[in-house]
Amino acid sequence: MTRTYALAGIALVALASGGGIACNAREEALLAAIEGDCLLDSDCEGALVCRFRRCHERCETRRDCPFRDDGDRQDCVVVDKPVRICQLDDERHCTRHSDCPGEQLCGADGACRNGCATARDCTPEQVCTQGTCADPADLEGGRLAISGDAPGDGAACIYHSDCPPDDDGLARRCRDGFCGPGCRGDDRDCGRFETCSTAGTDPPATGECTLIGPPDQLFCSPKASEPSGKPEEGGPTATCTCLPGAMSPGMGPEPTQMCRPDGSGYGPCTLEGNPTCSALP
Repeated sequence: MTRTYALAGIALVALASGGGIACNAREEALLAAIEGDCLLDSDCEGALVCRFRRCHERCETRRDCPFRDDGDRQDCVVVDKPVRICQLDDERHCTRHSDCPGEQLCGADGACRNGCATARDCTPEQVCTQGTCADPADLEGGRLAISGDAPGDGAACIYHSDCPPDDDGLARRCRDGFCGPGCRGDDRDCGRFETCSTAGTDPPATGECTLIGPPDQLFCSPKASEPSGKPEEGGPTATCTCLPGAMSPGMGPEPTQMCRPDGSGYGPCTLEGNPTCSALP
């Protein structure tokens, strides 16, 4: 009898005795693990460790892990720092996050992976892409191939571009590390300088967020050093068009707009400090 089953048997006897012996938290854990392969590291052979009630090999990188049935090596995943383990074959495939053991997430390719914000959250040699850790060998064009079985709403992400479109082709948004609908009938669901394509619908309809104008007029970098900019005078500038009749084309200096200090776009169109010009059309 293994250590696990022996300990579980003790807990069962205590429950059956009816002698007023309360089942403490440890006994409950033993009962919950009775169908597992292990409960403690000492239940596993040699240097194997017990995680998710099963014995696993330790690893530092994927190269430390055995080969899977498909010929690739098992992934090396973080379970509790600093412990990393080789992911078993039947712990890999997923269609939702709850299919994955521990705190792993279902990646864009339908594989259970560690969630991440940067590569520092991953094992050595891995990269952070689309909100999950991946070995470079798993990438196609620098990204994980999106599986039709992987989550849509609720998919892990870092950027909006990490989110696949919904079934209607509308863009999802990345919020707090997970993909969701772009907006539901209200501009408040969108970001700065954006509007919801279904704003005002009743009942609220799912839509997508779009910019209210050309990006180069909505955003700028006040500290950037650009060829046309003058950082020493407050930031980059952009040329603009004066009011009709304000000046003759090709004569004198060009009217300009200065990047606002908050980066929210360019300010009024001025000619040598004289605000007689209109903003870019």
